[in-house]
Amino acid sequence: MHRFIQAIRNGYRRVRRFLRRRRYQHLRAIIFDMDGVLRDSIFEIWMATRETLEHFGVPREKLPTYIEFCAYYEEPYERYYAQYGVVVDSKELLRVYLSYWHARRHAPKFFDEIEEVLRELRALGLKIAIVSMSNPDHVIALLRDRGLEEYFDVVVGGRHQKNEAMLDVCQILKVEPEEAAYVGDLRSDMAFADIAGLWRWARHYPGHDLPPDACLHRCEVDARITGTLHEIIHLAAARVQQQQAA
Repeated sequence: MHRFIQAIRNGYRRVRRFLRRRRYQHLRAIIFDMDGVLRDSIFEIWMATRETLEHFGVPREKLPTYIEFCAYYEEPYERYYAQYGVVVDSKELLRVYLSYWHARRHAPKFFDEIEEVLRELRALGLKIAIVSMSNPDHVIALLRDRGLEEYFDVVVGGRHQKNEAMLDVCQILKVEPEEAAYVGDLRSDMAFADIAGLWRWARHYPGHDLPPDACLHRCEVDARITGTLHEIIHLAAARVQQQQAA
């Protein structure tokens, strides 16, 4: 019964997306995830996750390898940890994870090409925003330290229901959801974007040969970014050129 209801919902979203995309054909905004998309932070997140699993008694030999983590991690985080037998209060789980993550969160660097990409997207006339689960003050501080804050119109952080955050950002930017693309690195990111009605651009981890059944390989997307973030410029430019030719 659950699968039937889910199939009905998915079918409704596909029809709604098709109709609204025919009505709103312009790309006017790009919304980014932070970690794994703008920052090369997956290794540090993996380490914090392993430490959290060990904290709750998972034997070291059963901890996920780096490739396994990249391939199969997705939100909600409670469900991921439950696969390893960790079933605790979600607030306590998050508290323990953040205690390990906070010790590492300044180590990751922004991808080298990020400023050039943001500058080119601005030149195309696009609005740029961030929707992340990370603390918004921390996100803004990182952007400021790297000299990137000026490129972003809106930064929303600390939101686990990303679909709602995406809609809030679209409202602030005064664009329709179908006029925005979300760049994320998790299957759950693509699901959130689908619910909100945004274009779904999947950011695959560069240089990682993930198995065919990796979560991000198995989800429905509108575009896949498999190399550097420069590919986003080409995707956006192609959409803008289509708009100008229409």
